[in-house]
Amino acid sequence: MPKAKPTQVIVHRIELQEKERDMLETIVVTKSISNVLIPTAAIAGVGVAGYIGYKAANAFFDWGVDIVDEVSDLLRYRCRHWMQTPVPVIEALLGKKHLHRYKRSNFQESRRR
Repeated sequence: MPKAKPTQVIVHRIELQEKERDMLETIVVTKSISNVLIPTAAIAGVGVAGYIGYKAANAFFDWGVDIVDEVSDLLRYRCRHWMQTPVPVIEALLGKKHLHRYKRSNFQESRRR
């Protein structure tokens, strides 16, 4: 037997006070952050594991020239030669520890030349 069509619509509404809204906002922000950080950490972990595996296999099997070191040398020396000035971002990525010598005045002087 078919169902009868409804004759009325009942709306239920939940109203929250300010404290409940603040608590709900905290939960939403926490969930949003965890939804972003967990996949990012998983991807970064896979990348790090792959890099460590590559470096270990390269050292164990002595494959010859290390691709990572070649790219590092390329960025460090050839890009520096092209731009005539060390680039702090590249130096920081490649492990340069003395970044304090790069000051804003040094960059402004190099641009004036």
